[in-house]
Amino acid sequence: CAGAGGKTLAMADALLGKGQIFAYDVSAKKLEALRRRATRSNLFNIKAVPVVENEEEKTVSKFKSRADVLLIDAPCSGWGTLRRNPDVKWRQEFESLDRLEALQSRLLDAYAPLVKKGGTLTYGVCTFRKKETSDQVSAFLKRHPEFESIGGGYLGPKPSDAFFLHAFRRKEK
Repeated sequence: CAGAGGKTLAMADALLGKGQIFAYDVSAKKLEALRRRATRSNLFNIKAVPVVENEEEKTVSKFKSRADVLLIDAPCSGWGTLRRNPDVKWRQEFESLDRLEALQSRLLDAYAPLVKKGGTLTYGVCTFRKKETSDQVSAFLKRHPEFESIGGGYLGPKPSDAFFLHAFRRKEK
């Protein structure tokens, strides 16, 4: 869910050209924008990788247990941005919320195998809805006993939008 790569670019810059960042997204258009932005920023440690929705495992399987850090910046309802976008809540159909929750769960399951033992998986969304935040964390830990919670919670809303982040560590044993 790299999109046009704002967080990807920030992480690549923080690595000072070292390491490798794989940015996955289903949108070829967004990945092309990320590639252009990375080139303009002289960041060459980013690899933009297209994935096919519902076939993520095929793309990422060769990197199983190799990631030190994984960020899943999942698609969400966006309710944490209500301050800037007060109509977002009314533009969504109720059924789309169920689809988002299922997608978030599927993404966590599809990408968790990339994290190596002792590595960190961070899940983030820009919403405060319990079903997309703490409920996802609880459900993930039940499905994946090989991970443990290392903390997280809500950020904001003052003076910015509200976000939710939670980090997990893949157990050594």
